[in-house]
Amino acid sequence: MALFAAAHGGPTLLVTAVASLLALGTERGLGTLWVTAAVLCGQCSVGWSNDWFDRDEDLRAQRSDKALVRGDCSLAVVRAGALTALVLCIPLSFASGWQAAAVHFAAIASAWIYNGFMKQSLLSPLPYAISFGLLPAFITLGMATPTWPRWIYMVAAATLGLGAHFLNSLPDLAADQRSGRKGLPQRLGSRLTLWIGVGLVFVSLAMLVVGSRDTFLAIVCGLCGMLTLGMVVLTGMRKQERAAWHWTLLTAGVVVVLFVASGRSLVSG
Repeated sequence: MALFAAAHGGPTLLVTAVASLLALGTERGLGTLWVTAAVLCGQCSVGWSNDWFDRDEDLRAQRSDKALVRGDCSLAVVRAGALTALVLCIPLSFASGWQAAAVHFAAIASAWIYNGFMKQSLLSPLPYAISFGLLPAFITLGMATPTWPRWIYMVAAATLGLGAHFLNSLPDLAADQRSGRKGLPQRLGSRLTLWIGVGLVFVSLAMLVVGSRDTFLAIVCGLCGMLTLGMVVLTGMRKQERAAWHWTLLTAGVVVVLFVASGRSLVSG
C-alpha cells in the first residue's frame, strides 16, 4: 500500500482507466492491453519520481501524508520503482507503433520535467496541458491506420489536465507555500487556484457536452458534471481541500464518460 500511495494511486488508476476505455472505444481490441500496461507503467514512473524528487522538501515540511516521510517505504525502493517503470514503458509503448510511442514518450517526459523543476515555475501548468492533451493521440495513433484525434478532444483533455493541476494543488497548498515551492498555484493562493481550476474543468466538460453526438448522454453528464463541480466549489470555499479534490475526481469521471462515449468520433468528423 505504501508504494501504491507513493505512486499517487488514485490519479494513476484514473488516467490508466481512461486510456484503456478510450482504446476500447476506438476498437483497438487486444491492443488495449498494451495501452493499459504502457500507461500504467508511465503513470507509476511519474508518481514515484514525484515523491522521489520531493522527498527532502516533504521532510522539511513534515508531510506526514507522504509514504517516504512516514518511513513506510525507502527512497531506494521508490527510485528503483520509478526507473523500472520508465524502462518498461518503452517497449510497451512501441507495441502501439512508433508514432504512438513517440507521443507517449513526449507526455511522460513532460511529466518528469514537471517533477524535476517546472513545478517551481510560473509555467508549472504547462506540462499538465501537454501530457493530458497528448493522451488521446497516443490512443488514435496506435490504431490500424494511425490518425491524429480531432482537435476538440485534445484541447478538452489538455484543459482537464490544467484544471486538475490547479485543483490537485489545493490540499497541499499551505504546506507547499511553507516549503518555498513557487509554482503558479502557490503564487496565486487558494481562492484564485480554486476558481481557475473549476473554470478550466468546466470548459473541458462544456466542450465535450457540445461535441457529443448523444444528446441524452450529454444532458445527463452535463448536469452531473455541474453538480460535482458545484461541490468542488462548496468544499473548496469551506477549506475542505481534500474533499474538493475528491469531488474533482468525480467530475473527471463524468468527463471520462463523455470521452469514452465519443468512440470512433475521436478521429472522425
